Amino acid sequence: MVSLEPGIIMPTWTADCSWQTTPLNSSRIPGRQWIGKHRRPRAVSFQAKQNMIRRLEIEAENQYWPSTPYLSAEQEYGHAAERRAAAFEAIKAAKMAKFPPHRYDIYGHFPSLDSALRIQR
Repeated sequence: MVSLEPGIIMPTWTADCSWQTTPLNSSRIPGRQWIGKHRRPRAVSFQAKQNMIRRLEIEAENQYWPSTPYLSAEQEYGHAAERRAAAFEAIKAAKMAKFPPHRYDIYGHFPSLDSALRIQR
């Protein structure tokens, strides 16, 4: 700090450089070297480059396999219908096995309700 008159203190910087741009013009890195806006750039080693290339190749392969279907659209249409129908029938049979039997035979008391028998006759 420089004092031109008594009571007035002026900061010490040159006319071509203000106090805000002093850190930018100096060769030193302000504050902590490895964190912050004006941090020191890290040197990238050959091993780091190789590792990054390997990871990118693995990622590209992982993106490739889901993008290529195993079956065509024509082959895929209805290919699991029989399996799904059999699984549904198994589930339905399991639920019916848990269900208690009817106490009363409704169709014996009311044969007019059994329309399926009338259609078959």
